[in-house]
Amino acid sequence: MSEYVLGIDLGTSTTTVSVVKDGFAQTIPIPGENSVIMPSVVSFINGTNEYLIGKSAKKRRVDFPLTTIHSIKRIIGRKFSDKETQAYISKLP
Repeated sequence: MSEYVLGIDLGTSTTTVSVVKDGFAQTIPIPGENSVIMPSVVSFINGTNEYLIGKSAKKRRVDFPLTTIHSIKRIIGRKFSDKETQAYISKLP
C-alpha cells in the first residue's frame, strides 16, 4: 500500500490537487499556474496536436470559443445521447 493518498478536486470552475501523507493534507502547487488552483479549462490549438490548460486556456475562451472547453464537469461520464448532455451542448458554441 502506498504512503500517499492523492485527491483531485475537478470542480466546474477550478481544479485543485492535494496529497495526504502521514495524515496531513498538502495542496500541490500547479506548475505554470503560480497557484494551487487552476481554471478547469482546456483549449485546443487548431491544426495541431497541441493544447493549453488552466489560465492560458481560459484567456482563449473569448477568441477561440469553438476549441476551448470549460464547465464540462456536469457531463463527464454521460453518454453523448443523454438528455442532460444534449441540453448542455446546446448552450455551448
